[in-house]
Amino acid sequence: MNTKAVSTISTNGLYEEVVHVYYGASDENSLDILKDQEALVKEGWVVKDKKSVPDAFRISSDCHVTYERKINQKGEDNMNAYKPFLEVVELMQNGDIADCEKSYVSSLIKDKNEIYKYDTKRNEIGDLMTIHDSWFKHNFKIRPRYVNFDEAKKAVDEGRTVEWFIGKESVCFLNSQYNFKSMVNMNETFGRNGFSSLFEGKFLIRED
Repeated sequence: MNTKAVSTISTNGLYEEVVHVYYGASDENSLDILKDQEALVKEGWVVKDKKSVPDAFRISSDCHVTYERKINQKGEDNMNAYKPFLEVVELMQNGDIADCEKSYVSSLIKDKNEIYKYDTKRNEIGDLMTIHDSWFKHNFKIRPRYVNFDEAKKAVDEGRTVEWFIGKESVCFLNSQYNFKSMVNMNETFGRNGFSSLFEGKFLIRED
């Protein structure tokens, strides 16, 4: 009896989904299925759906098990939402850049534990930020912390979830069930974007 990870899907940026197909499995609660289920539950997955589906020749049935896992609720919020000035400053790590919701207000960058103004057009660090009342009137958003291929692969090997981008487009989520190796074997995303895009793209580690 074979197992195959068919696809990974994100739902509203909050969930990822993986489907396992057990070929020729007539019992939805067979030892093999329950063993895999136990391992996946330890990684934070829950069973969303489990059903028997007749094979193409209607000779036997395959068992389709859909697992769902909540991803990066905190991380998504940190990266995608504007927050009050003080809250953003507390979240910023060295190297982070935060942009204001008002385009006329300077961006900020954290360098060596100090906050500076940041000139986006020139890609330059400006003056050390001086605290005054006007900063507290605005909300800021931290830019995504993209990593390269090597860091992304290491994160996936550790069981973490990584989102792959080509430019500004999100291509897919990678994790312990749907990883770089399975993508090569299945020739899905690579078929659309080309193998070189794996190294030219950028990756975002989604924290648990």
